[in-house]
Amino acid sequence: MSFYKNEVSSDDRSGEISNLFLNSNFIKENNGTIINGLFGLQYSLSKHVGITGEIGIGYTNEKTEGLTEDKLSTTFIGLTTTGVGVVIYVN
Repeated sequence: MSFYKNEVSSDDRSGEISNLFLNSNFIKENNGTIINGLFGLQYSLSKHVGITGEIGIGYTNEKTEGLTEDKLSTTFIGLTTTGVGVVIYVN
């Protein structure tokens, strides 16, 4: 699932959230489950400069089974991706 919204409608972008996005995926396999999500936004400080940031959250559960009765299960919950940037608008 992906969601992307662009709200830039004027030449003066200052004080606006110009982009907002959400992306997620769900994978179910025989040996486990993976769920990831990414949320980000872009905020305009002035007509020519903006900042952007994103954060990703993930959940992974994997199971390994052998021919014996030994089983291994691993679970991870935490941040998968983070980022911050500067956007320069050129008109």
